[in-house]
Amino acid sequence: MCQVQPSSSSQEESGSGELPLIAINVLHKETMVKEPLHRADALKTLADVCCEEVFNDVQKRCFELINDSNSIVRKAALIGILKLSRNLPVVFADHHDN
Repeated sequence: MCQVQPSSSSQEESGSGELPLIAINVLHKETMVKEPLHRADALKTLADVCCEEVFNDVQKRCFELINDSNSIVRKAALIGILKLSRNLPVVFADHHDN
C-alpha cells in the first residue's frame, strides 16, 4: 500500500505537506473497495494527483487493476496509465518495460 511519509523539517511544513499525502493514501485504499465504481473513480483521481513520490505505487496499482473483473475499472486503469505517462513522462519511460 502507498504509505508516503512527509519529509519536512518544521512543524509548519509538516502540517501543510501531510494533507496531500493523507488524501493520496485514502484514494489508494479506495482502489481496493468492493464497489467497482468507487475503485474506478479513486483510480482516476489518484492518477490525476500523482506526484513523483508516489509514482511507483500508483503505477503498480494501475497495472494491477488492468486485470480487474470489472470493465469500468480496467478502463480507468488504462486511462490512469496514460495519464501517468503524460504527467510524468521521464519517470514513466524508466518503468514501461516492466
